[in-house]
Amino acid sequence: MAEDRENGRSPGDRNVIRASLVEPPVQREPGRGVPPSGSARGVRLILILLVLGPVLWMWAPRERARWYTAKALEQQLAGDPEEALTYLNRALEWDRQSDWLYRQRADWLVDAGRYEQALEDYTRAIALSPGEALNYMQRSVAWQYLGRHDQSIADWERVVELFSNHSSRHRAIAWNGLAYARALGKRDLEQALEDIERALAIFGPDPAMLDTRGYLRFLGGDLEAAREDLNQAVQTIENQHAELKQRRDYADRREHEQRVRQHAHSVAVLRYHRALIYEQLGEPEQAAQDVGRVRQLGFEPDRSRLF
Repeated sequence: MAEDRENGRSPGDRNVIRASLVEPPVQREPGRGVPPSGSARGVRLILILLVLGPVLWMWAPRERARWYTAKALEQQLAGDPEEALTYLNRALEWDRQSDWLYRQRADWLVDAGRYEQALEDYTRAIALSPGEALNYMQRSVAWQYLGRHDQSIADWERVVELFSNHSSRHRAIAWNGLAYARALGKRDLEQALEDIERALAIFGPDPAMLDTRGYLRFLGGDLEAAREDLNQAVQTIENQHAELKQRRDYADRREHEQRVRQHAHSVAVLRYHRALIYEQLGEPEQAAQDVGRVRQLGFEPDRSRLF
């Protein structure tokens, strides 16, 4: 065996040699079983590259974008929003055809109070996917923070169109969003009441929808009916918030805590709206309790932020 290694053979080669001594060699057909020449291998490689090259060219940038996106989401969960935005910027350098990436960056820009920049990204997302309702829904929030309510209403009107052939749940969400956008802008309040009544008729006493109707009734001066809506809405959403905080069926605790914070904002909005109603009713103690709850949740009772 040592001699075989010195001669550059393996033990398997010995079996081939031994067999050839007792059996006639097998005659190969011309061209079969002959290793390809260097030039043939080169041609095959070129053909493979011609076929797979465009696929690899398209695949590699998107994989880079996914990697940077994962890093961005990790930094966001770690509580470093600026670093998260930095990684998301890099992701968009590699993939400028993803409406999701633009919308995600816009959402984070809204959280940072950079509303004009957010609008640019939402508009890019809409240009890439004009049929995606969520792009319009999210952009409407940026319009509202800037006080540009007509544009916000227009985005919700587009959502109503996009959801016209969807489930009743989707249509109710669209009508509620449009009614609330009109309420914030104090536009077409009678039409807004019709839309929210339609949403409640098919969706039931959802706290967000009750809040919309209560706020519209408040704007219309029907304070008792407004308080009734907000009392029911606040009780329901506070129960939901308590249940959400107690849940343990999550894969990442940070994601759960993020959801709790987002839901806390919704609770604060409803409490703030009810505080406004109590103030108008001349019940300052009840109003102060709601304002205290808003602050306990980590927010300030500010009309420009709580809507």
